[in-house]
Amino acid sequence: MTGAKKFMTRIVVMFIFLVSVENSLINSALGEIAKAFPNTNPSLISLCATLASLFMFLMSFYVARVADKRNKKNLVLIGLILYLVGGVGNFFFAGNIWHILIGRAIQGVGAGISAPMCGAIIAELYEGGERAHMYGLTNGVDSIIGTFATMLGGALMLISWNYIFLTYLIFVIVIVLVILFLPSIPPKSIESIQSPTEKKKLTLTRGQWIQLIFMTAFMFLVTIGSFQILLNLAIYTTQYNVGSPLLIATTFSTFTMVTMGVSLIFGFIFKLFKRFTLLLPPVFAIVAFLVLLSTPSVVSIFAAAALCGICNGIIQPGIQNHMSSLFGEQNASRAISITMGGLFLGMFCGSFVTSFLGLFGGGSLQSVFIFGIIICAICAVLYVISVLTNKSRKDAQTA
Repeated sequence: MTGAKKFMTRIVVMFIFLVSVENSLINSALGEIAKAFPNTNPSLISLCATLASLFMFLMSFYVARVADKRNKKNLVLIGLILYLVGGVGNFFFAGNIWHILIGRAIQGVGAGISAPMCGAIIAELYEGGERAHMYGLTNGVDSIIGTFATMLGGALMLISWNYIFLTYLIFVIVIVLVILFLPSIPPKSIESIQSPTEKKKLTLTRGQWIQLIFMTAFMFLVTIGSFQILLNLAIYTTQYNVGSPLLIATTFSTFTMVTMGVSLIFGFIFKLFKRFTLLLPPVFAIVAFLVLLSTPSVVSIFAAAALCGICNGIIQPGIQNHMSSLFGEQNASRAISITMGGLFLGMFCGSFVTSFLGLFGGGSLQSVFIFGIIICAICAVLYVISVLTNKSRKDAQTA
């Protein structure tokens, strides 16, 4: 592969993650969607943002089953085409809220295929420090695309609110780039693997299954916990009267910029903290919650947004790099797909935390933030125990 071809492959891989685009673009349109359907139950309006996450979660298990049996390039193309069709289709069928929800479900299916495949492709094409660097770059570029798409969507909404769905046409370019520059990655047949040791690696051991379940639960809980910061920043600012809508928008821009910056230097962060890298996201989330629970101010809002950006900039590339290292090339696709499912489910369930706590008389902002601290603290403690346990097991095996 020539230098130019390798460069373009890197660029294409960075464009297929979709998580930040999925989160930011549709959220920016919820206010206009609510105005367009004034008699619609608010829960259906919110579902326009969260339904895709649910289908992304469901698709992660499908991808885990087929990722090593299908050509990864073809799976990425299927995912991107579905994402494009679901998004642009809503421009033409925006007159009915149920049609929009169907389009969002289709987008969830598409993103649920493309996002895990991005991690699996990086695991197969790159190794060591270069792989960690690529995971960080992918998350950073995804944040940039999300920011650009949100700005473009906001400009298009000046014409009419449903024009925001035309923003998804930018993925026509991504699809063309994938066709031209992403190499074909066919599945490796068991027959082609001669070594009995390599064949054995295709089957997950009991210890690997335990690690996979644990890391999926870890991803789910950290996402639910840290998600409460962003989800409630606007409410926090309004409730304590510490800023204007412009401040809220600037705060979210701060979060995005910090996420992008941290993602771009993830390779350095991983070299510094190594196996304790994934301990950082729940710790930074806890600090962000403590800042918000202190005296309300503009400084506390920006500090919390920045801390949440650090958390987000580490957790996504961190979990993918960790699973790639833990499971190796043979099982990385399956492991990444399942753990990403924990992320997607956490994004979906995180929206219902306030309602859930309200059932027990604790739906205030303070109770939500304390809930977030407890969840993230549990994750941090369990992760440290997991790291130390694995180290003890490896030491015993080498003794």
